[in-house]
Amino acid sequence: MENKLNCYTECQLSISEFKSLHKKMESDGFEILNITAINNSDQIEISGVWQRSNSISSTISYFDSSQELLDSLDHQENKEQIPHDICVFEDVNKVKSIVVWKNSLDLSAFMSSKETYDEFQKSFNQNVKKGLTLHSLKSFSISGIDYYYAIWSKQKSNGFLARHGMSEQEFQELFNNYTNRGYILQDLSIYKTSSNPKNSFTALWKLSDAPLFFKTKYNLDSVAYKKFIKDYTPSGYRTTSICSYNENGKTLYACSVILS
Repeated sequence: MENKLNCYTECQLSISEFKSLHKKMESDGFEILNITAINNSDQIEISGVWQRSNSISSTISYFDSSQELLDSLDHQENKEQIPHDICVFEDVNKVKSIVVWKNSLDLSAFMSSKETYDEFQKSFNQNVKKGLTLHSLKSFSISGIDYYYAIWSKQKSNGFLARHGMSEQEFQELFNNYTNRGYILQDLSIYKTSSNPKNSFTALWKLSDAPLFFKTKYNLDSVAYKKFIKDYTPSGYRTTSICSYNENGKTLYACSVILS
């Protein structure tokens, strides 16, 4: 699906299909912006958003275990790139992940991965005291345990708010409240936990220093998700976050776009 701004999205791809498409997109001058994955009835479904770029500044790494990811984060070979986006999923009893790295002048960014809630809350409090900024927050339920993946940076921000374990109603109420206070939605994760049959929401908002136009929708099927991106990206919007999740055996999507 291509539009006037040369933005392309595809969803529900197998790992091999995604790798093949990503290789083709790069050869055509597109770079990856966002990625999400889900295990739906033992079928891995990967979705991504690419945008044409004059200079490809992002790369992708695939990890077959949590330890591989941790080792990579501890020993980054390419010091010119920082973590930009991540998706985590279970595949044949293994926790696998895909990380998008992006060139950046701010090389202070780092990722904390596979933290339980207590571990994340502890590091959250410590990092806030250090004056660090939370740039990305993802949460997943793996084998019945909730884990958090966060990207932090020394880069200053006007302020941010993070909330987890919300119901759909709680999320919508906070979304309306924070939007009215000048916050924009930066990241959204929707997933089921072992203690709650309904979806839980984890979200990160950032305070904007200028009026920004952004749109967020969730509970979209694949057709509505593609239409949402197709409707907004020609007008100058770009995606900031995409998320796939399971609802009664069906894959649904959440997507946020912001006017660049």
